[in-house]
Amino acid sequence: MLYEIYCFNRYIFLFSPYIIVIWAGIEYARLMFAQEGNILCKVDKLSASLLMTFFPHLPIIFYFGVFQDLRYIVEEVLFTIMAIITLLEVGLIMNVLKGQIQLNRVALIRAYQNDEKKEENQSKFIA
Repeated sequence: MLYEIYCFNRYIFLFSPYIIVIWAGIEYARLMFAQEGNILCKVDKLSASLLMTFFPHLPIIFYFGVFQDLRYIVEEVLFTIMAIITLLEVGLIMNVLKGQIQLNRVALIRAYQNDEKKEENQSKFIA
């Protein structure tokens, strides 16, 4: 049993820095996509942020909160707070995405109508 604990802790000690660096890179990219999507009103950036929140972020939070052996009571509280904030973030991103898609759809319809009007005006001049 002591050997299993030692091996487990040794692997965690060896791989933790790599996991933290990978997690920090993913988190940085996710936050940059969200920021650029909000500032520039880009649907693709917001969608990337939402996708990165769903795939690496939520499963890891779920794993740490449910499957990992909790040693301290504060871990449960921190997991609950992080899960609530993440779900709130997902809801807000989805709400903003719906609004941006609606605005882009209206702009696309207007551009299409303007193109039709230009074609009608050109056909009047030709005829």
